[in-house]
Amino acid sequence: MDFINKNANFFLILLILISVCCLIIVTVYYQQSFSRLNTQYVKKVQKLEDLSADLQKKELQLNRTVSELSLKERREDDFTVKYSDIKDDKEELQEEKNSLESTKASLEKQLRNTRDELTRSMKSLQDSQRELATLNTKYNSLDTLKKQVEKDLAAARKSRDTYEDKCEDLESQVEQLGGSPVASC
Repeated sequence: MDFINKNANFFLILLILISVCCLIIVTVYYQQSFSRLNTQYVKKVQKLEDLSADLQKKELQLNRTVSELSLKERREDDFTVKYSDIKDDKEELQEEKNSLESTKASLEKQLRNTRDELTRSMKSLQDSQRELATLNTKYNSLDTLKKQVEKDLAAARKSRDTYEDKCEDLESQVEQLGGSPVASC
């Protein structure tokens, strides 16, 4: 009878060790997955902050360029008025006007390039935001899975405890009836 109890106890200890090992493996896997996702998340947030800072710089440059363009346009208007008033300086003013028009075209080209770059930056920011949303969804999914596993583990433990209690009750009833237990729980 001691042999049977020892085997049953050994079997229970073996089951508990296997359960503990499985729990440790699942915990380590979850921790590694979470650490990897967290690292990726931090990198994406840093990238978004960098893109935001870059975007602000480009916006400041764009505002300066627009301001300079506006200033150039006002100067051009002044020169046009002076042209009609001062005929002696006609050639000099014509050259200056041509220079200003060339600068304006150059600034407009620069403005278009800056707008194109701003559009690309906005697209990149939107892509990063979509990727961040995807990572958040994955994180939430993993968190839900973890909670479900913890819930299932608690239910399994409770069920095991209930079966052990029932087994002990049956053993005590068999002993009370004067019989020897057939197997140990």
